[in-house]
Amino acid sequence: MNAELKLIERKINAANKKNTLYSKVFSQSFENLGSLRYLFDNLDVQNKKTLIERVFGKGMQCDGVVYRTPFLNPVFSSKYLILSKKELLKIDKKTGFSSKIPLGVDDGSRTHDLRNHNPTL
Repeated sequence: MNAELKLIERKINAANKKNTLYSKVFSQSFENLGSLRYLFDNLDVQNKKTLIERVFGKGMQCDGVVYRTPFLNPVFSSKYLILSKKELLKIDKKTGFSSKIPLGVDDGSRTHDLRNHNPTL
């Protein structure tokens, strides 16, 4: 009986050591995932491209100094403030403004009168 208790005690101690080791590895890995630089440096080329598209959209351009993008993932908006102050990143948002008259033609007349429009369902 005493031998069985010692065997169980050794197994528990070994399991505790493994648990401590796994906890350290997990903790370090979790910290590394929080580091975008670490994550980017350890990705292959295809996954780097995917990450860039998720952060900046597909329209990312560079003129050699300043990066321009039509989109920035909102998660990184605090980083945008830092990069824009350093003049390293600019967001070229589409305004959606059109100089054409909505629902109109070139002479300015409307294409149809919506006031008497009664759709049937």
